[in-house]
Amino acid sequence: MDREQAKKLIINTFENPFAKDRFVYFLRNLLKSFEESTFVYQGNYIPDAFEKYVRTLERVGKYNYDGKEIDLLIVELKKETSLERARTMQRNFIAWYLKGRLTDAALVAFVSPTSEDWRFSLVKMDYRFEEKKVKEEITPARRWSFLVGKNEKSHTAQSRFLPLLENDDWKPALKDLEEAFNVEVVTQEFFDAYRYALHEVIIKNLKHENINEIPYEKKHSFAQQLLSRILFIYFLQKKGWLKWKNYEQDKSYLKNLWLKYKEKHCKKDKFYSIWLKSLFFGAFNKRFQFIHSELPDDIKESYSTMPFLNGGLFSENELDKIGFDVPDEVFEWLFEPDLWSSDKKKGFLEIFNFTIDEATPLDVEVAVDPEMLGKVYESLINEEERGSSGIFYTPRNEIDLMCRLSLVEYLHAKAGIDKQDLIDLIFNPPSISKYENIDNLKLIRRYLEEVKIVDPAVGSASFLVGMMSVLVELHSELTRKIENREENLFALKNRIILENLYGVDIKDWAVMVGELRLWLSLIIETDEKYMDIYTKPLLPNLSFKIRQGDSLVEEIGGVFINLRGNALKTLPKSIQQKIAELIDRKADYFSGKRSADLKEKYEIESLEMEIFREILQRRIDELTEKRNFKEKELNSLKGQKDLFEKDRSQEKELKNLKKK
Repeated sequence: MDREQAKKLIINTFENPFAKDRFVYFLRNLLKSFEESTFVYQGNYIPDAFEKYVRTLERVGKYNYDGKEIDLLIVELKKETSLERARTMQRNFIAWYLKGRLTDAALVAFVSPTSEDWRFSLVKMDYRFEEKKVKEEITPARRWSFLVGKNEKSHTAQSRFLPLLENDDWKPALKDLEEAFNVEVVTQEFFDAYRYALHEVIIKNLKHENINEIPYEKKHSFAQQLLSRILFIYFLQKKGWLKWKNYEQDKSYLKNLWLKYKEKHCKKDKFYSIWLKSLFFGAFNKRFQFIHSELPDDIKESYSTMPFLNGGLFSENELDKIGFDVPDEVFEWLFEPDLWSSDKKKGFLEIFNFTIDEATPLDVEVAVDPEMLGKVYESLINEEERGSSGIFYTPRNEIDLMCRLSLVEYLHAKAGIDKQDLIDLIFNPPSISKYENIDNLKLIRRYLEEVKIVDPAVGSASFLVGMMSVLVELHSELTRKIENREENLFALKNRIILENLYGVDIKDWAVMVGELRLWLSLIIETDEKYMDIYTKPLLPNLSFKIRQGDSLVEEIGGVFINLRGNALKTLPKSIQQKIAELIDRKADYFSGKRSADLKEKYEIESLEMEIFREILQRRIDELTEKRNFKEKELNSLKGQKDLFEKDRSQEKELKNLKKK
């Protein structure tokens, strides 16, 4: 099959709603040949644990090569949300199937009854041979997936499957299929395009009347912020929340907004200053006075339908107030791919697929996800800075291990529960359903609700997001066992962010990407059908959850500041009351009960500084009083000598006090 035929096959298969004939034809060309051994599971053949989600499983064939058996499956789901949100169920269902048939892997099409999109997955099991030659599972099933269909792009699928389709003599082994689903290749391609866009397209084209006088760091931060806002919208539009005046959903809203701007022959270089600023600061914050009067009426109507994001990402800040302008050529480069060029950087936002779901060690989406953004941000730090700053990327499986081990140690110390029991429960949360000691489970839940988790070098927030994922998993199982009900995952994640997670980093980009990833983790759990996303603030404000600063500095003016443990109780009531007020104001700011504008942020920061000043003044007063007392003691001893010599100890202590 030549390259053009292979491209056409991929586009026809992956840029359309699912069709069985097209799918089977694609598999036949991909694998070159397979045994057409078919059957269907439905009704009582679907286990009780999956019957709520799965309508049918159909095997359309099986493929044997190099000692590995791969089944070719179509799974029809019962409802659309199962495709997006029941990913663990999908993987576990195929794992059940593979274990039952002792099969090594499966290529699966997961199909929703109403969605125009579907998921193409590779699910793999690893086995070992025992003496009786019976295969046993040695690791949980792993899944890699492409989300494909009418609303998705096929560039990534093309780049991964073209080599296999072009070579008519290449029967792919399982390892070749794994390589086709390798997300690291996508990460590198996206990183190259992002880096080029940041440095060569945005920063070099920024406009300002005093552009040469503005420090490069400010230009860099502004460019990163602009890309972060645009990327957030790319994730957001996947939810179908961005609509035109007739409430028509558009999962390519931002690209089409750009095309409408061009079609209406607006004044040149006004897309950022009029169209995007109105969207950012007006529409997403429900501050319609910031929506520019020059906008066409249909765009104003569209902006009036936007979700109320709040949160701070789209609030005007110091970087915005510098007054940068962004010419149209930047957005043409971002949104318009050159289909005839081999350079896939231009228009990269319209080339790559985006998914809100964070990958897990067992379930990976071959697309740009929030975790990939973290990798990109960290990789942008040059090798020299990485060496001096200690910045590096920790793989997600290591993060998951660290999170669970930390919780085991914390719960063992707090609750006194047997450590082996905790290891079993924390590392395998579904086992909670079979654990009989309800009192222990209630203790675990209580201490998980109280835990405070701080990442002092937050980086791309991988540890915080990983810990939230583990806490969500544990709370879901605990609530199911103790109360026999399901958790509201949006409310649960929101509570975990408010009560449990904190981060600090010396880099401003780390704060930015950390906030972005936590917001996106909430967006995935939001359902427009059941939540008011248009009049109530959807996103919490994270300005006081992830802070920019040096977590290694524990002294102010040489004075050690520590408010942990019992230190808080020793403070005067007046300071304790202000700290309580600060906690309440931060909670209100987080939830959107208070304005998210700069004035409110500055007032909270001023209250923080006032509290620190009072604590420092109290320390100064204590030292002054102690010094005065020692001076009196010393004066009373002046001119007096004991049997040996003048007493030097009091004088030495006074000198030390004066140094403080």
